[in-house]
Amino acid sequence: MPDHILTEAMQTVYASFNRSPRTHRDIDRHPEHTGHLLEAIGRPDWAFPAILVTGSKGKGSTSYFLSELLRITQQPVGLFTGPHLLDNLERIRIDGQPVTAQTFLDAFLALAPALRVIDRQLPPGQYLGPVGILAAVAAQIYARRGVKWAVFETGRGARFDDVAQIRHATAVVTALLPEHLEELGPGLSDIAWHKAGVIGTETATVILGDATPILEKAIRLRIKELGTQPNIILSSQRVRVTNPVTTAAGTRFDLEFVDGRRWSRLASPHVGPVIPNLALAVAAAEQLVGALPEIAVRRLTQRMRWPGRGEVLSTAPYVVLDAAIHPDSLTPWLASLSQPFDRAVLSVPEGKDRPGLKTLIERYSRQIFYTTCSNPRLSYDYRGLPMRPGDRLLPEVSRALTEALADLAANHRILLAGTLSFVADVYRHLGREVVVP
Repeated sequence: MPDHILTEAMQTVYASFNRSPRTHRDIDRHPEHTGHLLEAIGRPDWAFPAILVTGSKGKGSTSYFLSELLRITQQPVGLFTGPHLLDNLERIRIDGQPVTAQTFLDAFLALAPALRVIDRQLPPGQYLGPVGILAAVAAQIYARRGVKWAVFETGRGARFDDVAQIRHATAVVTALLPEHLEELGPGLSDIAWHKAGVIGTETATVILGDATPILEKAIRLRIKELGTQPNIILSSQRVRVTNPVTTAAGTRFDLEFVDGRRWSRLASPHVGPVIPNLALAVAAAEQLVGALPEIAVRRLTQRMRWPGRGEVLSTAPYVVLDAAIHPDSLTPWLASLSQPFDRAVLSVPEGKDRPGLKTLIERYSRQIFYTTCSNPRLSYDYRGLPMRPGDRLLPEVSRALTEALADLAANHRILLAGTLSFVADVYRHLGREVVVP
């Protein structure tokens, strides 16, 4: 199949979005158009049980872990995530593997006529969201393949998110952090209000990884608004991580269950805040399919890798890559380390908590290289940034990575932290492929 056919299809996916004026606020979005598209193609999302995952941090890794855990008992399992790192097809997976270009095109071409009709009928200034179109394509693919489960990661919000138009009986909410304040804020209660929107009229179960009063209040208000009575489950009351130890190859930890089970010395190739996401996924999976077999989960945790989330790229030298844009997500892990990093590369655009992350990284790294990323939609303004002696400003991301990773001895320790676009830059710089075992 010629590459240009897939390119043209992707251009069509983004066409409505690219030609329409937009504000930054999620409240101005119109996800109902994705619902109209799903209706027009026969609601393929009714053909399988779907789980939606939202939150401020950890949505992608939690979605991935949950899909892999569900595969222990039933296959095939669909997984929809975003944004992609190197290729749009990464967003749509079956049993861990991205769908082929031909599979994507077959589904896309089947819904293209309905897409054109809806696009022509849009009111001025409104658009069909590209992520909603991709989610509809994914639903069509999953229905055709007869998946037993499908896990969908929402975007930054949920209440006005296109992906939330997917019919789902289960919702999972990860951590709540003051991120995307321009789009969802201005305060944490506003963000919680958006995240609580993941609960729909057909949502029967809500599983929380975060039990802050702000989020709980938002969820109660959402339930009252809908007039429904979903089952609310706090994952830490089902299973929790204990005794985490950072090792050269990742993390060793225990899982303790409310029913008395204790799985000791599990291992993961990830470090940092991604490990609690694994416990949340275990709680969600057991809610859906019952108790999981310890041996199968133990084998799974050793091989499961999600790109750029506490990812150990190398052990000697020790190089860790994390999509960190808020200090709260990194503080516990960094505080547990026995020695600081020799160097850190930090890429935090405007609108994120750069001062907070900068202060944190300064505490745990001897030298920081400040840089940008190749995503033209993200802006960086380093004017007036106070830097310690020895810290460096290298705006060109490739140069920053080249210099930070040069002349490393086996005992050197390097932290690479920034947005997902920066994670993609790291992958390109190192010539790595996005491979999910």
